[in-house]
Amino acid sequence: VVGSRGDVQPFVALGNELQRHGHRVRLATHDTFADFVRKSGLEFYPIGGDPTELMAYMVKNPGLMPSMKSLRAGDIQKKRTMIAEMLEGCW
Repeated sequence: VVGSRGDVQPFVALGNELQRHGHRVRLATHDTFADFVRKSGLEFYPIGGDPTELMAYMVKNPGLMPSMKSLRAGDIQKKRTMIAEMLEGCW
């Protein structure tokens, strides 16, 4: 799950329900949520990435095209690196 705690929380609830029915559940998400996932009784698998940085990028670039400020600051390459890390974590 990529995103904020609000994105992760419904999957924790779903995972708990699946466990009640005898399934093994491992939730893959950002390291930031490791304690939350584990304290909920689910297995945790890290995918990397930083949800705070992702949200900051989205606020800075609300449209489809990144701003010139983002281009000059190197934000695009940072985002590519982070997404590559997350995709590798999901593989």
